[in-house]
Amino acid sequence: FEPLPLKMPKLDWFSLAVFGQMCVGALSGFEYVAILAGECRSAAQTIGRSIMISAPVISLMFILGTSSVLAFLDGQPINVIGPIPQTMRAALGVSGPAAWAAPFAIFLLIGRAVASASLIFTGLTRLPMTVGWDNLALRWFSTLDPQWRTPVHSILFMTGLVMAFILLSMLGVKEQEASQVLTAASVIHYAIAYVMLFALPLMGRRALRSRLPVWLKIAAAAGLVASSVSLFVGVYPIVDVVSKEEYAVKISSAVVLSNMVGVLVYRWGRQAGSRGKSERRGPPADQREGTGRS
Repeated sequence: FEPLPLKMPKLDWFSLAVFGQMCVGALSGFEYVAILAGECRSAAQTIGRSIMISAPVISLMFILGTSSVLAFLDGQPINVIGPIPQTMRAALGVSGPAAWAAPFAIFLLIGRAVASASLIFTGLTRLPMTVGWDNLALRWFSTLDPQWRTPVHSILFMTGLVMAFILLSMLGVKEQEASQVLTAASVIHYAIAYVMLFALPLMGRRALRSRLPVWLKIAAAAGLVASSVSLFVGVYPIVDVVSKEEYAVKISSAVVLSNMVGVLVYRWGRQAGSRGKSERRGPPADQREGTGRS
């Protein structure tokens, strides 16, 4: 077992596609700090401390976990949906006292998946609510439940959108390809947002750029390059697919259609906002007490 195998990757499209998913998929997520900071106590201190503690632990888990998968499945096809149970079955076997390990790992992974999906869904439903408050989209998204103070219309909208993506990704393909289609489409959507984010310190307003330190601009340039690579190689499959062309078309169509829907929602919201400019910005008076008691 080699805990930290060092090897130069092959210079091909597959390695570039994996690199792209790692850059955006594994290194993103800090935007949830801004989304959920209003629902935390002493957000700056608590979140900063949690990042300093968790970031090294998470990095070590990814490195050692990947090394374990390579050690026990070297040369075998890796199931991208469940590599950890697959590795534990290969390491401990499917009979005897150790046979319970893989089902237990699956149980833990399901719990982690539920928690992760809940966090992501919470963040996603807060975004339409906020832009509804600012009249950048339909104010319908900002309606809160009178009892639980959660954005009920935003939750319904995101639920329908998620279900539509799941159903479309499963048409005519196997489970690994369906999972990869959802992952790749998510990475591309993330990459689009991060390209815009990292471009601001480099190509934003001069008043903004003049106030930023050089080290921040260098970091933004590195992030811009990594996000751009992820954006353009996201249509390349890293698993066996029925048709690479259909795979690329399916992902590209999902990204284009979803952004077209976003543009339409934005325009409707702006039109509604222009008709009601007399309304104050921000949440209505009856919705200021906070959102999302859980």
